Amino acid sequence: MKIRYAKALGIISIIIGLIFLCSTLMVLGSSYGVIVFLSGVFSIYSGVVYLTKPYFFVHDNMLEVYAITGHSIATYNLQSLQEIEIENNKLFLNQNGKRSKIPISAWMVDKRDWLSLVQKISDAS
Repeated sequence: MKIRYAKALGIISIIIGLIFLCSTLMVLGSSYGVIVFLSGVFSIYSGVVYLTKPYFFVHDNMLEVYAITGHSIATYNLQSLQEIEIENNKLFLNQNGKRSKIPISAWMVDKRDWLSLVQKISDAS
């Protein structure tokens, strides 16, 4: 199951990037011009990534979290989805008697994908 970033996150990042790029014209010639321009480019790039790349994948035996650059930054091997628990919109992994938080922010997840994930985890229980 592919879990995407919230669309609003991508759209807001692109709008902020465009504002920075337009602001570059006002500070053109000053030492801040390059910083403002690069901030705009990075914000637009981030927005495009948020709209096109997955945040994480949930498989029956694995959960993979991806960085904004697109490479996998964390892989959690699972015996089953029953090892994942959701509490207060936070994901936890229960393995070998230990409980650890999975670094995923629910507010960054597409709402429909989050609801599908919650349903999939509750069905596995």
